[in-house]
Amino acid sequence: MGYRLAMTDTRTTALATAIVLGTGVLWGFYWLPVRALADTGLDGPWGTLAITLAACGGACRRRR
Repeated sequence: MGYRLAMTDTRTTALATAIVLGTGVLWGFYWLPVRALADTGLDGPWGTLAITLAACGGACRRRR
């Protein structure tokens, strides 16, 4: 017989809690530069564009 993968209620709750906590932390780290850019006048899609360009520029530099 093969192994059976079963998640207990406690394990399911712990996993769901970890996912919600991790998502909240990532959203918080994303929100910090968004608020800083909004304070400088780059809000809405302009702030998103600035963050995307900065991330792409950083990724391109690391590849070289």
